[in-house]
Amino acid sequence: APHRPGKDPRPPATSDPTPGGTVADPGRPVLGTAATALDKHDASAFAATLSTPLRDAIGGSLDISGDGAAGLAKALRDATLIASYETTRVYQTKVGEETFSFLMVKEGDQWLIAEL
Repeated sequence: APHRPGKDPRPPATSDPTPGGTVADPGRPVLGTAATALDKHDASAFAATLSTPLRDAIGGSLDISGDGAAGLAKALRDATLIASYETTRVYQTKVGEETFSFLMVKEGDQWLIAEL
């Protein structure tokens, strides 16, 4: 079929992805998974969204049964991507009145939460 202008679904090559846009952020689905795991108090599902060093560091001491889990889940869902590098992403969010940032790192082809 001949190419017709205006019918191409792809954006022009010059358009940069919107910063913080969900499509441009491969780490975003992982944050959603982590937040859902917190909502369900599912420690193993939450641990699966953490980087290997963080998972090893907290090991068996991961307790997401308390009230803090809901606050953390909201913080993850509301997190804003503030810096993006090849294998690291920096997010900023709030828990209550406190603003804090956290990292996601790429392990293989998967984005994982590196520190909270």
